[in-house]
Amino acid sequence: MSESSRTRIDTPASQVHSGDGDQYNFSLTTLLDPSAFARRRPSRAIAPDELLRLERRFVAPGGLGRARAVLSESRTVLLVGKPGTGRYSAAAKLLWELRRDHGRMQQLDDKSEDHDERPLDPEQVEAEDRLLLDLTETEEESSRRLLEDLPSFRATVLDRRAFLTVALSSEHRHLVPPQLDTFTVPLDRPDPLQVLRKHLLAVQIEPAEAELRNTLLTEHLRRATPAAIAALATEVFRERERGSSAIFAKWRDRALEALAPKSPQVTSTINKLPDRRELALLLTAALLHRARADVVNNAAERMLAALDHPPDEEPLLHRTALTQRLQACGVDVGPDGRVTFAPGYAPAVRDYFWDNYPELREKLPAWVGETVSIHLLDSADQYAFVDRYAEQCLRIGTPGHLITLIEGWSGSWRKRQRMSVAARALSRGVADKRHGGHFRRRIYDWSTTPGLAPPLAHLLVGACAQVMAVDHPDQALTRLLHLARRQGGVVAEDARKELLRLAGRDDRLHRRLLSKLTHGSHTPGAADSRVFLGLCASSRTVGPSGHSLGLLADAGVRRGLVTGWCEALQRLPEEEWSEPLDLWLAQAARETPVGESLLNVLVDSCARYGPTLGRLYPYVRDWSSVTPGGHGLADRFWARCAVSLGITPLTSTKEEPS
Repeated sequence: MSESSRTRIDTPASQVHSGDGDQYNFSLTTLLDPSAFARRRPSRAIAPDELLRLERRFVAPGGLGRARAVLSESRTVLLVGKPGTGRYSAAAKLLWELRRDHGRMQQLDDKSEDHDERPLDPEQVEAEDRLLLDLTETEEESSRRLLEDLPSFRATVLDRRAFLTVALSSEHRHLVPPQLDTFTVPLDRPDPLQVLRKHLLAVQIEPAEAELRNTLLTEHLRRATPAAIAALATEVFRERERGSSAIFAKWRDRALEALAPKSPQVTSTINKLPDRRELALLLTAALLHRARADVVNNAAERMLAALDHPPDEEPLLHRTALTQRLQACGVDVGPDGRVTFAPGYAPAVRDYFWDNYPELREKLPAWVGETVSIHLLDSADQYAFVDRYAEQCLRIGTPGHLITLIEGWSGSWRKRQRMSVAARALSRGVADKRHGGHFRRRIYDWSTTPGLAPPLAHLLVGACAQVMAVDHPDQALTRLLHLARRQGGVVAEDARKELLRLAGRDDRLHRRLLSKLTHGSHTPGAADSRVFLGLCASSRTVGPSGHSLGLLADAGVRRGLVTGWCEALQRLPEEEWSEPLDLWLAQAARETPVGESLLNVLVDSCARYGPTLGRLYPYVRDWSSVTPGGHGLADRFWARCAVSLGITPLTSTKEEPS
């Protein structure tokens, strides 16, 4: 297990909200540390750098040639194999080989945490997309439903000239519908030694053949998964970087030693402890690895109190020195006063306690919640501490403990540090492959609850924008829309801003948001119209050049824009819709294809609801009269409205509305 730091993602600034009474300056930058949110996995829109990394390390499993032929012929292939066969990597590699000028390479969700959506939504498929569905760790019932829906989804894939690869566990091979049998290809495990060699070559380490012929290495590789082989290569690289030797054999042996199971050593150390109170010290040191020794001791005493252990009656100066107690636990104290373990030992200690003391799991959340507030614990120590605790909760299958802490930490706007660790914990939960769905469902439930505490609501906006949007953009979009609808003040503003930023990433998300605003099952309100106006002002709608119709060429988009303008002009005061309308009128005055289309949308919105004309025409007339280049726009607008409403032919003299 790595103790390395994670990718930082800066959170955006938001406006300050003020009003009568107490003022609460909630913003994502002041409420949360910028590095609080952390991502672990690549974007669903699989990034080119991740694919290049895969290319440099990929070793073809048995059966890949046949899979390539099936995909080329049928645009669909299901890759089936046991763990270690590289099913996901092979599925990604096959799509990467089909590089196109158009379309995206996208990973589909294997489940939906939204009550009103389904994972295999045909609307997700764009022309010439390359789609990957990973079912290697999906539960049997979810896999069954997805595979049952796959034939109809594949029809959309074929219709839009897209490609689809599916990675599937061999245990679920029997779930594949008969009509997909001809597209199903079994994979065999690639040569593990070749996999290791490719990983080493990627970091400029090229060992001699004799250096790879080693009994311990052969035994390790015999049972190693691809992830374990990658970890071994990483550890060899670290040994080289430490510079203690220039010999590959030494890097290899030290890496194998670091990755060797440490549970026997942990058990032996615990059995030799003279005082069972030191168990708390050992566990605390493993959770606060590299924190200061005095901080570890303080937290260990708090743990004993939380576990209802009686206090130590021994006089203070009669007690064993802290460094000796730590050494008895297998913990060293460096020159900087921070506790350290041998490589791989601290994770083994944490695993030991969570596996062997199940009752401990129920008592630790309260202690964890308070420990992050120790004033001598810096933010890096806090995040590492939360990461390690979250790792155990997710490994052992108790995500509820983490959610309880998140709710507690986000209960007060006054505790910026607690809000930041709440963000950290939530991002770990959302990104987890096994339990991420549990957290995403919880975020959905929170986001649909009106009147959330502003700190928690801000936390959800950040989690959706900074974490969920990476791997689950459609679900992030849904939750941000709920937050924009149901929360007030600056929370709603931040949710709306992040929602529009997400929708601006590509045409598909833009269309999806427009559809939710104008054709969804939800009864639209003023919040929806505010989001709609922001969407109207985006370059994807108005068009940067005025010559290419872009999204306006889509009849469904035009219908949504007509509905949205009709509703916005009814619901909102002029000061809210005037700015986006000015952008539309400026484009319409140029008489380009985009301008004509925008003008027609406004005309159709008047035809949809007659009173809209009474609000819109005076505004267009006044804008036209005072705006350079706007002359004649009001006449064009009225002439088209008259025809649309059946008042007079286009060539007749204009009659203004009363």
